[in-house]
Amino acid sequence: MRSELKCKNCGKILKGKWKRFCSRRCGSLLYIRTHHQETDIEQKFRLWLESKGIKYESQITIQNISVPDFKVGNVIFYVDGDYWHDRPKRKYHDQRINDRLTKLGYEVVRYKGTDILKNFDTVTEDVIKHLNVH
Repeated sequence: MRSELKCKNCGKILKGKWKRFCSRRCGSLLYIRTHHQETDIEQKFRLWLESKGIKYESQITIQNISVPDFKVGNVIFYVDGDYWHDRPKRKYHDQRINDRLTKLGYEVVRYKGTDILKNFDTVTEDVIKHLNVH
């Protein structure tokens, strides 16, 4: 008798056809977390957080819903590339993620890549408002 196999991402006992993950979503979330390469807009945002001494977590899975770019306390920040996140299907998917995270008590904030690259002062002022820091 073989021992029970567990999902490589969440640890659930595997059933049915899945060999390494309990679902396609679980496999995708693990892949995002482990194969992510920081983009220029994420780097700019991260360096600013660090320059202000703001403690954050990045690329962590939130209850098998999403892997946000940054989490500061109860505030989740996404820095979204314009091309991908302006697509109608992706906008719908992003809104569903926002709704699910909001129901869990998180505040979800999204910034477009062009805003980070061209209007970063405005973005950082908004971040400060969301975090109540100076």
